[in-house]
Amino acid sequence: MKRNMLPTILMLTALIAVAAAGCSSNKKTPDITAVTVTPTQAGSISTEITPSQGSSSEDGSRNGNEGTGTPSPTQGTDPDVSASPTPSTEPDSPSPTEKPDDNTPTDIPDDEDDLDLTPDPVDSSDKAVIEEYWNDSFLIWLPMIDSGRFKRFESDETHDYITLEDITVKAVKNYIKNLSRNGFSEDTGYSDVNGNPIEFDEDKPFRYSAYNNDGWNVQLDYDPDSRNMTISSGYDSDKDDDEYGTLKDETLIGKLPDFTWGDFDSSKQEGSMVYCIFSNVDPECSDYVKSLKKAGFTEEADEGNEDGIVWYIASNAEGLMCEFIYTEGAARIGCGRE
Repeated sequence: MKRNMLPTILMLTALIAVAAAGCSSNKKTPDITAVTVTPTQAGSISTEITPSQGSSSEDGSRNGNEGTGTPSPTQGTDPDVSASPTPSTEPDSPSPTEKPDDNTPTDIPDDEDDLDLTPDPVDSSDKAVIEEYWNDSFLIWLPMIDSGRFKRFESDETHDYITLEDITVKAVKNYIKNLSRNGFSEDTGYSDVNGNPIEFDEDKPFRYSAYNNDGWNVQLDYDPDSRNMTISSGYDSDKDDDEYGTLKDETLIGKLPDFTWGDFDSSKQEGSMVYCIFSNVDPECSDYVKSLKKAGFTEEADEGNEDGIVWYIASNAEGLMCEFIYTEGAARIGCGRE
């Protein structure tokens, strides 16, 4: 009988050994979580240095925008087909909160319900003439107007002008909003025909002016009585060293050392800060920082030179703040009160 149980004992011993080995292999190893190190991001400085003069090619083509492609979606793992719901043969019902498309033109702001959503009709012959002048002049930088009748076209060295008839006040408001949406949103303002600043009054003749980031200027002259509007587009060329001298005499720019490394291009004011912008600037202009320090602008200084950008911002004992930025042949200096 003992001999008969030997196979059974050997079998039980083998099973116990297998079970022990299984327990040993099921032991868990410690879970080591990878640590993601996020570097501290360095501060950046805005370099809105924009020469006021734009550029155009000699062959008459002034629109050099390049298109951008649509990136392909990143391919992930295949989805579990068995878990996908069976598509319904009936179309989805619209959400009760979903607002239907009312085909409102994108150049009409939602908060301007009083604007005429329907553009004034343009005769096909007028439209063809307008498009021809528009696409072969400085006007090409502006959104094309879809109202009025062509009257005349004029041009000079720095600006092109088109005059239209039968323009309503609402069409003018609409176009001004469209200009803003297309980037002409800097240094905006209304004035009378003599250039004196005024509050907008749709019953009186007015002039509207604005710039974009590239220094291109648009100007609208509108007469509500005749319903004529002249649109001009171009760049300023009358800002020379004489204006720089005037700014040094009449503004806080005079508190800064003279900048002699480039050609004066334009000026602007933001709050108490007055800025002068220079083009064709020599890279050696970084020495201007030494001049600022010698002039007493040494307090709370922020100085740097990174990725082709040189900057220096500091204050003096009188509470004046200076700013100097250089990049790619252009420079901006500024002075104001903190």
